[in-house]
Amino acid sequence: MNCVRVVAPAHLHAGNFDLNGGLGRLYGTVGFTIDYPKLVIDVEKAVGVEASNILAERFARAVAQSFGVTGFRVVVRESFPEYVGLGYVTTLGIAIGLGVSELFRLRLSAEDMALAIRRGLVTTLGVYACKVGGFIVEGGFEVLLSGPISKRDLILALLTYHIANSTCCTSACNWFTVGSLYNYNSCAVALS
Repeated sequence: MNCVRVVAPAHLHAGNFDLNGGLGRLYGTVGFTIDYPKLVIDVEKAVGVEASNILAERFARAVAQSFGVTGFRVVVRESFPEYVGLGYVTTLGIAIGLGVSELFRLRLSAEDMALAIRRGLVTTLGVYACKVGGFIVEGGFEVLLSGPISKRDLILALLTYHIANSTCCTSACNWFTVGSLYNYNSCAVALS
């Protein structure tokens, strides 16, 4: 495989239910993914590490350094505005990471990527929007958490999710798909 295409939804935060930790956990977020706008990127084998824009290059280099891979290019084919509340930055970073993971068969998770690119450290809604899509309730982080956030902490934050009508071509797919560029419409590889 020389190229993978990653399609990921935008997401909206509907609110946080514990901003001061009074319930024993900080933040906790309710949100959901939306069909449009969406992010479409291609991750292709290449020499070195390159990307079609500065933010994508920052994440590509972080993934390369964290997992010891080089020889790929990220091309952003479709995007949406950053910093307008649709989760573009987190979605882009995780999409790049999971595309690289698929291209090099690294078998890494959305949580692995979030930690590598330093996303999901306040709310994990963006991480789980990419991983499972739909309506998401995440429980935030323990108030007494000391030290760096671990993969276990990210996994424990997800309380529930519900996948509504998926726009993917099979009911087994979620809204975040990774597949071979040349077999994209078949959803040959879907993350769940």
